[in-house]
Amino acid sequence: VLFVKYETKPSVSQTEIREDTDDERYEISQQYAWEWSLKINSISEEDSGIYVCKVGDVLIKKFELIVRVPPRIRDDPSHYQKIYKEGSTIEFHCPTTGTPKPTVTWYALQSNNYKEIKLQNSNTFRIENVTRDTPRSYQCRASNNIPPSDTKNLTFSIEFPPEIQIQAKYDRIENRVNLNCTIKAHPLNNKKFWRKDGNILEENDKFEITTLRLNSNTLVS
Repeated sequence: VLFVKYETKPSVSQTEIREDTDDERYEISQQYAWEWSLKINSISEEDSGIYVCKVGDVLIKKFELIVRVPPRIRDDPSHYQKIYKEGSTIEFHCPTTGTPKPTVTWYALQSNNYKEIKLQNSNTFRIENVTRDTPRSYQCRASNNIPPSDTKNLTFSIEFPPEIQIQAKYDRIENRVNLNCTIKAHPLNNKKFWRKDGNILEENDKFEITTLRLNSNTLVS
């Protein structure tokens, strides 16, 4: 008896599996005169294909083996770009492998809650004209009903120029004026200063300057 495995991807080929095979993964046994069985141990995706059982030149049986494989997300260059300029277009790709073909669902991650964004017939998620308020953390999830599903988290930053807001508050009791300057920018550094009549102000008995960093994008002085 002879079992023959036919493959069509990546090219047409065949593998003969005989009773005296040295491959320990294959076991051929006979229970009755015309009943033979092939057992494949430690099965993998590469074992998928068309199998034919032959006795001499006589084809006894033909069957197809499909190995179902959990989804996997492959790396993509879009996973590694971390900084985008405000107003640009972003494309994230989520290439997958698995059998059957996985479906991809995208999530925007905001405040530890999932905002679901589903894409049909595409593994690409596109954001046009990004702003400083665009969510910056996303997740693509691949599933094909063969557990476990696979996920990939993508996080990026958006560069935008400084936005400055100034508020004045007069304290009659202390007879002084508080000027609050709120700066929003990314990247945000500590290079800030106050000017009066074009001249940089220095701290003294009359002027007091304090700085508070609220978050990675906001500075108050």
